[in-house]
Amino acid sequence: MVNPVRTPSPSTAERPVRFRARHQDLTTALKLTALAVPARPAVPIAGGIVAQAQGRVVKLRASDQEVAVTVSVPAEPGPSGCSVLDYDELKKVVAAVVKGEPKAAAAETVVTVEDGQLSTPHVSVPLTTYPLEEYASLPPTVPPTVTVAGPEFFGQLARVLPAASTDPTQTTLTMTHFTLSGGVLEVEATDRRRVARAEVAAQPRQTMATEPPRSALIPARVLTAIVKHMGKHTGPIGIGIRADDSNAFISLTMGTTEVTIHCEMRDFLFLNPYFPRESHTALTVNRTAMVNATKKGHALATAKGVAAEYVTVTAQWNADGELTLAPYVGDDEEQARVRGVKVPADITHGRGAHVPGATLTLGTGYLLDALSAFSSDTVTLHLGESENGQFRRPVLFTECDAISGEGYRHLLVPVELH
Repeated sequence: MVNPVRTPSPSTAERPVRFRARHQDLTTALKLTALAVPARPAVPIAGGIVAQAQGRVVKLRASDQEVAVTVSVPAEPGPSGCSVLDYDELKKVVAAVVKGEPKAAAAETVVTVEDGQLSTPHVSVPLTTYPLEEYASLPPTVPPTVTVAGPEFFGQLARVLPAASTDPTQTTLTMTHFTLSGGVLEVEATDRRRVARAEVAAQPRQTMATEPPRSALIPARVLTAIVKHMGKHTGPIGIGIRADDSNAFISLTMGTTEVTIHCEMRDFLFLNPYFPRESHTALTVNRTAMVNATKKGHALATAKGVAAEYVTVTAQWNADGELTLAPYVGDDEEQARVRGVKVPADITHGRGAHVPGATLTLGTGYLLDALSAFSSDTVTLHLGESENGQFRRPVLFTECDAISGEGYRHLLVPVELH
């Protein structure tokens, strides 16, 4: 449970909210605020949403004590006011008042909320309200220190998030690590079997240019929900991180929407030593062929009775440098009779003298996640030296031959066969 920074609540004597807004604007805002409304509130008011009118804007605010969302909705000028409305009921009533109307007409319908009553030109219905003074205070939005492009930010998040652990006993591994340093936002996650690291170009404010790097740990499940609700945002995103002795928050500002997340400031795993500084051998493969071969290998292994979570595929190179990918069925006698799928591959760096005859074994689920994080026609695997005929060191996946990658790197630990 988060102990939020307490902010002055609106006066309990403040008049109930009154505003008029387009149905489409109100519907969109309610969809966005759903991110911060508990699915099963412990008490009814916890499932409420604060509606606060301020001139030509009505702000809808919600918080589940971990995430707070504020959406500003254009509204007709009117007196200020503030109310706590039941979110689930409000969402359903807003949808119900335009049932049966043409889509275009429904979108333009003016919805009026006044004195606990929701009205349109055709119908009117009372709303459930809660005492304003009993609603928990919301954390303040952290002013942005950098701005990033929305599509790049959400695209890189989608690549990194699958690498975070879902094991609740490994709290740190369920986090995503953000680091703001100068003109770069670095995002990384790991579950110890893999590491995903992405970079997003960031335009710092003047004050940020001279400040030390700022970092924060954000629950991956929270970021996954944000991607689901807001991942189509195409405009710029302002990012701010703030920490004090008892609380830490990161805010994302997207147009009329502000999302503030409670985060952790403890140290993340120091992952730099796991990333190779140089490539002993770089192997570029056709990504689609590799995906298809991995899926085929997974299907064959499960057909042979291998439990899905333990399925692996083994990459092997012959004397001519041809790569085959075969399922590992676990029985030495049967394994000797398995013939793999050929995958187009070229050694693009290093002599590769140690590659023929050596094997690389990877879990199919992890391998497919790694390959799906790229959209390029080819992917380059950076391999260390083989040991006793096996590649045991972590394999680095990049979109290009350069070991530094092009904004994204994916590190995967091989499975060691005995």
